Amino acid sequence: MFMSIRKFLCIVLGVAFLLCLAGCNQKVSEEHHTGFTETGAIEIEGISVSASMIKANSDKTVIDINWHNDTDYSAMYGEMYWIQRLVNEEWVSCAISEPIFATITFELPSKEYSYKSYAISDLYDVSQPGTYRFLSTCTVNMGKDKSQTCSASCEFVIE
Repeated sequence: MFMSIRKFLCIVLGVAFLLCLAGCNQKVSEEHHTGFTETGAIEIEGISVSASMIKANSDKTVIDINWHNDTDYSAMYGEMYWIQRLVNEEWVSCAISEPIFATITFELPSKEYSYKSYAISDLYDVSQPGTYRFLSTCTVNMGKDKSQTCSASCEFVIE
């Protein structure tokens, strides 16, 4: 029963987050770079992401993201992510069209790390060299019936 409640919570949060970001093809400023403030997502110390490898060929660009959980709580992350490009000192969405994600979540236990590959060129125009940013959210389970949505981001370069 507990696992089904967590899955339901992740599905509801994922759908709500997608609806809030329906207009993500707009220019954004550093203060509201992802819309996370509107959804209540915050940065939580101990939850982080880093780009470990970018694989590009003529057909597809894939980025491997390391998810780190140095907290005392388990977390869940999923398929939902955004890619932005740094243009004239502003982060700009490079979505080809409105991204649609499968509602799939992966558990990230306390004090562990995991990695996931994201085929970023399927949804985002990453054909230009430059500095890009990967953005995502996760849910940290802080005990019985208490959770917090958090944001995670990292920068990477495409040459």
